[in-house]
Amino acid sequence: MQGPPVSVIYMKVGVRRLKLFRVLNGEDVNKIHELSLSLLQNLGVKIFSKKALDILEGAGADVDQHKLLAKIPEHLVEEAVRKAPRSIDLYSRNPKLDLHLDGEHIFNITDGVATQVIDFDSGRRRPGRKDDLCKAAQIVDFLDYINAIFTPVTPQDTPLHSHMLHEFEAVLNNTEKHYCAGAVDDSREIPYLLEMVAAVVGGEEEIRRRPIMSACTCLVNPLIIPREGIEPHLELAKYNVPISIVSMPILGATAPITVAGSILLGNALILAGLTILELANPGTPVMYGSYPLSQDMKGGGHSGATPEALLVIAGHNQMGKFYGLPIYSGGTTTASKLPDAQSAYEKALGGLFSAMTGADIGAGGIGILENYNTLCFEQMLIDYEIVTMVMKLLEGVEMGNEALALDAILRVGCEGHYLTDRHTLSHFREVWEPMISDTKSYDAWLKSGGRSVAEVARGRMEKILKSHVPVPLDKDIRERLSEIVRRADKELARGEAVD
Repeated sequence: MQGPPVSVIYMKVGVRRLKLFRVLNGEDVNKIHELSLSLLQNLGVKIFSKKALDILEGAGADVDQHKLLAKIPEHLVEEAVRKAPRSIDLYSRNPKLDLHLDGEHIFNITDGVATQVIDFDSGRRRPGRKDDLCKAAQIVDFLDYINAIFTPVTPQDTPLHSHMLHEFEAVLNNTEKHYCAGAVDDSREIPYLLEMVAAVVGGEEEIRRRPIMSACTCLVNPLIIPREGIEPHLELAKYNVPISIVSMPILGATAPITVAGSILLGNALILAGLTILELANPGTPVMYGSYPLSQDMKGGGHSGATPEALLVIAGHNQMGKFYGLPIYSGGTTTASKLPDAQSAYEKALGGLFSAMTGADIGAGGIGILENYNTLCFEQMLIDYEIVTMVMKLLEGVEMGNEALALDAILRVGCEGHYLTDRHTLSHFREVWEPMISDTKSYDAWLKSGGRSVAEVARGRMEKILKSHVPVPLDKDIRERLSEIVRRADKELARGEAVD
């Protein structure tokens, strides 16, 4: 497939120079680890998958097939952690956009699987459609610092039994970047999904060499592994597809109300999922993921943007680093229903905190409102502004001779200026540049229309959707993907539910 010229700069990667911020000391980390092993060995995990139970039983775990309970010995967990890769490659259909998770760089990915969308024309909240996902993928393709796409909206106008395939088709046709499937919950879809990947990469063996997708499994607190949370991923792991194992404790509801208790419970659950995957397919690339929420004990709602939820993320990021695993971390989320001040401060604090505590790939809710429930296109660009600022902050302060600018300081002296100095001319392109933020004077802002940041974002978004054309797949591949999805629509509709 012929792509753009090599001279094109495809994307930007965050370089983390700042020292990681820690919320746990060494003793705390060891305590969480030891207690997690104890919980798995003595309390066990409820597993609604005979395949997973059989894998554990075959490896020597104490399994009660009747109660669906598995008690996992410490040595099995520790062996599984040793088998998991320390770095992971996330491949893209354009190899220039491949991501290498090595602990030193930070990448960004969308998030969500929202069911609702704030309509771009009417401004009203409505069910999401496949076309919304196509637009979101087109926007992700345009934004340099968004390095991959996780399904931001689940179309409500596609068959439920094949919706994941429709999502993959929409993404493949609108971005060259890596795709993380966020709702791989039906094993019946896996053969069609692999057929789609093979159509793009050039065959089944190429999937194992360069899987252009990953998958995310959200396990259930407290200590439950559902069938749909493990069986499809066992199949994908056979093809070297990276799996993000995510815990979503709700503090005070499905997990202890204390931060430490939720860190412990979530860590144990992630280790259980990792153990099953590594026992079944040693060397499976696994990411350590955390998406906590905090229960509002007065109003009954919940939010992923509270201080407690962010502290759980920080603790889980630190535990993932302790195990040497790449970190797939939530953070850029909000409970707000609109692109307003609440969404801005919640997303900014969460995104920065996640990045500063060790995320290798920040799974932020780019454009997502209402706790992962609603996609807002204007919010995508507002969040992108936050992302670029966070990436700049992570670079820290360079202290080399050129950065200290002593020669320039001596040259300019006491009464000069730096605007036309050669040092400024050599480095001004390194300065952070806003996409939608306004830095003009009040009079200049008023003269240019006096628009809010949401209005500016809307105008910029309209231009992107009209002008940016992602590099398309070859026509025969597009037709092949469409044929696979149509066939799945019909064949899965006739099939029975997975046993």
